[in-house]
Formats: sequence, C-alpha cells, structure tokens
Amino acid sequence: MTARDACNGLSILSSEFLIRDATTQLPVSNLVGTATDGSESFALTASGNLLYGPENGFAVYTVVISAPGYVTWTQSGIDTTRLQNGCPATLEMTVDLTRA
Repeated sequence: MTARDACNGLSILSSEFLIRDATTQLPVSNLVGTATDGSESFALTASGNLLYGPENGFAVYTVVISAPGYVTWTQSGIDTTRLQNGCPATLEMTVDLTRA
C-alpha cells in the first residue's frame, strides 16, 4: 500500500513555493517553474507569487524558477517524500529571487 492509498486516495500537492524579491521581500509574479525527477519534467502551476505542484508527485526534484528581470533560481535535491501522520505532506519553501 502506498502512502496515498493510506490517505483515502486524496490528491495532494507535493510542493508550494512562495516567491519574493531578495532585496525588497515583495512578491514576484509572472513566474515559470519546472520540477524534474530524473527524465520526467513537470510544469509548476503559477498563481500570483506562488508556484505549486506536481500533484501527487512525491520524489526528489531539481526545481527551476524564473521570472522576467530576475536571475533564474535552480536547486537540486528538493525532497517532497516527507510523510505527516502517514500521509504525504506538502513541502513549503520561500524562494528569494535576485534581480538580474
């Protein structure tokens, strides 16, 4: 049985990224993000200054986030396999982008 099966088949986001300007701490929008796990790549969903997903994609990812006027942020080893009370837990991260 997988962790998702143990959680009544709930659909859970593996990650949520809050994106801010590194200097001002203000929200950054017009975001594009991808999460890559080996050979599979998933587009992250943007909403304001949030990027989230993949849905039920619990793995270790390399995440790339970009926005116009900012240096592209890349981080490998983003681990979304954590469990909370036996169910997958959404990884929440704040990312501060540097102006280009």
